[in-house]
Amino acid sequence: MILTGCEGDEPGVQMNLYSLGQGPWPHPALMGNVKGLQDPYRNPTTQQGFAERWGQNAAMVTSFADGSKISFEQSIVANATGFKVLKRGMSRGQQYTGDVLKIGELYDVEELRRLGGAIDYVVGTPPPRCCLAEHPDPKQQHYLSLYKMGLDHSILSSIPYHLVHFEAPNAIARAVLFRDATTNRSAVP
Repeated sequence: MILTGCEGDEPGVQMNLYSLGQGPWPHPALMGNVKGLQDPYRNPTTQQGFAERWGQNAAMVTSFADGSKISFEQSIVANATGFKVLKRGMSRGQQYTGDVLKIGELYDVEELRRLGGAIDYVVGTPPPRCCLAEHPDPKQQHYLSLYKMGLDHSILSSIPYHLVHFEAPNAIARAVLFRDATTNRSAVP
């Protein structure tokens, strides 16, 4: 039996980025997400109009807006990678509207190293899934700097979209054909 998350939604997208760091790429230090909005006071009544407009369930879209869904998703990533949560509730509601390539400035790289990696999310724009990573080799650090990706750490990659309706079949095919789970604890080295 294969237990897995799905490509196209946050945990699967982040785990695909994490997988890049298992080879010669920079090593992941932070798996993150940037939400477009968060309002802890949203509820199914306030979300009813939005839900009806898009043919969705009001309780489900409430979880998108109030922060509960992203907290659950980041927990999946933490469990799959073995990364730690920086603080209870993560950076719940912390605003960030700067350049996604500079989002690493929000974090203490020494703390990330000490923890063996962490997960987090912030609220702002743009809303990508991202992987803050570093490479121990000074030569690779030089080239990361040359390519405007940072000095000792960088955004390994970010994916500014998630298209579950197109990407979910990839997760199903990986699980069925290759017995490869998108999100599972075996990703931990």
